[in-house]
This record gives sequence, structure tokens and C-alpha cells, in this order.
Amino acid sequence: KHVKYYYDSYYGYYEYYAAANNYPVATVLAQAGKTLEDIQAAAEASAKEDLVYYAIVQAEGLEITDEEYAERIDGYAEGQEMDAAELEETYGKDYIVDCMLYDEMLAFLYEHAQISYIFTE
Repeated sequence: KHVKYYYDSYYGYYEYYAAANNYPVATVLAQAGKTLEDIQAAAEASAKEDLVYYAIVQAEGLEITDEEYAERIDGYAEGQEMDAAELEETYGKDYIVDCMLYDEMLAFLYEHAQISYIFTE
């Protein structure tokens, strides 16, 4: 399900560009140096990233409360150069919460990461 979503999204980008410029999709893909296999591989990678993201969120009990949402929505809206109501209307609250959770997950990983460097010659 997730792989198809990403595949359709990535392919749709090239399809839209092709239609807007009156080219066949195959021509646009060739110009971009992409194949259907490349799009499939990118879709699979994105779906895997989602699984990791959701696993971390679930395992660590990360969540966005209504209060946190209310505190942060204006900042997200400003980043998109719109107000909070317009942002919610454009993307929907679930998507915005998902973005906030992603940021929480990154902050969690940053805070808890233990990095060691190995220098080789």
C-alpha cells in the first residue's frame, strides 16, 4: 500500500511535467535519467523509511498532544507562508501532526544518538 502510494506520487510528478510540456512520460523519464525501476526503488525506499519512522515513534511513545499541536501550528504555517487555518485546510490536521511527530522523532534521535567515529587511512 505504501509502496504504491509513493510510486504513484513519484510517477505522477513526471507525468504532470510531461503533460504540462506536451511530452510523452517516457521522454521526460529519459531526460531525467530515470526508469520505472528507479521509481519503484525510490518508492520502496520511502516506504521502508516510513516503517522505521513509525517503529521509532511507537517504541518510544512519541506523541503530539492537542496542546503541543496548538503551540506549534503557527510555526509550521509560517514556514509554508500561510496561516494555521489555511495550513490545516491545505494539508489536513493528520498530515500536520505526522510532520510534527517526524520532527519529534528526529529530535529524539539527535538527543539520544551516540556517535563514534572511526578514522581509517
